[in-house]
Amino acid sequence: MLLDSSHPDQFTRTPEGQATFRRTTRLGAVLPWLARLGIVRLTHFLPAHPELPPQQRAEVAAFNSSTRQVATSAKEFRATPDTCNQARGTRSLGDKPLAVITAGDQPPDWLEM
Repeated sequence: MLLDSSHPDQFTRTPEGQATFRRTTRLGAVLPWLARLGIVRLTHFLPAHPELPPQQRAEVAAFNSSTRQVATSAKEFRATPDTCNQARGTRSLGDKPLAVITAGDQPPDWLEM
């Protein structure tokens, strides 16, 4: 099962995907600094889902605004090209079943991938 997965070509297949990758990469360069200064927390830049119970919403908001979490997420995103290249080299699953589960609506080009 792939849960809210990504596709190795999602940032290269379309101009929109390429633009999203560039924008997110630029944001990832400054976001750890903003987290260190407390700006991510003060602006609720990475909010928790509003339907979570209050305690869990507060915990997720605290986690999402921590310098360590923001810096780790930025590093993970910068590794996307290498990760995607590794995924492209993956062989077939053979006759094993596969289910892909995604949250919310996705654009048609993502669903095609």
